[in-house]
Amino acid sequence: MGYSTVVQTQTIIFMGLQGSGKGTQVKLLKEYISAQDPGVPLVHFDAGGHLRAFFAEGGYTQEMVKASMDLGEIQPSFLPSYLWSRLFISELHGAEHLLMDGSPRALVEAELLDGALKFYKREQPTVLFLNVSEEEGMKRLVKRGRHDDTEEGIKERFRWYREIVMSSLNYYRDKEGYRVLEINGEQTPAEVHADVIKALGL
Repeated sequence: MGYSTVVQTQTIIFMGLQGSGKGTQVKLLKEYISAQDPGVPLVHFDAGGHLRAFFAEGGYTQEMVKASMDLGEIQPSFLPSYLWSRLFISELHGAEHLLMDGSPRALVEAELLDGALKFYKREQPTVLFLNVSEEEGMKRLVKRGRHDDTEEGIKERFRWYREIVMSSLNYYRDKEGYRVLEINGEQTPAEVHADVIKALGL
């Protein structure tokens, strides 16, 4: 395909508590990799962005999911898996970087994603865990000031994270073929980015 790869093709799964700065770090890493590898495609699954595009399509399922989320309920695991499956089918051709943000959350999603990555022969996926305390996450989310960022709502999301998302992180820690890199997320964005680049060996 004529690609001149400066760094090894990356498959990176971002994980971290809400308020850990995942979105910022994904953006910074995308910019860094694109600058290093301008000729190599980069496929980015952003669960929030793909979910908004899904809602925009309209339909019965979209209305059901939106109503459920408006009530503060957790989205069903089949939905993000469907969204990234659709992206993979259309965008993966075997020579691109892949960044995952917002999925997997539940263990079943992690297992499905593992099967997909094996199918597409994505070698040694990396899980980047941005570690921040709940206290720091709370402080950042309250400061963000979104309408659903009430203290009670945030505590419920943190509880769900401890009970559900951490099981996926532990799955990857125990899974052969993955490397899990833990980054101190309680630094400035620039410091976290520098640690990410160093940990990835880029």
